[in-house]
Amino acid sequence: MASQTRAAAVGAGARLPQDHAAKAEALDQPVDVEIGPEVAGATLRFQVPRSLVDSYEAIQAVYAGFAMPVMQEFDEVTREGILEAARDESGKVRNSVVQRVLVAALTQAAQGN
Repeated sequence: MASQTRAAAVGAGARLPQDHAAKAEALDQPVDVEIGPEVAGATLRFQVPRSLVDSYEAIQAVYAGFAMPVMQEFDEVTREGILEAARDESGKVRNSVVQRVLVAALTQAAQGN
């Protein structure tokens, strides 16, 4: 039954999903991510450097509360954007928000979304 459904879909012009993460990895390119306002209070779009994609060390550093080594891998514009999104009404940059953004970005990049 499943093969009939697939054959009908292909016959109707459907294409198989493309693995953009695999292509980016093969070309050693950064991965585009979009973090929604539910995570950072604003929508953030930026690129995760290839060195951070699917990196056990990077995600462990963030989970352990050490966001700075991971933040330093991003370009200045991205760093400032993340920090600005994490700034509260009083002007304080909330580490918890920075960590949520980084975890979301690293997870999304590893999934290839």
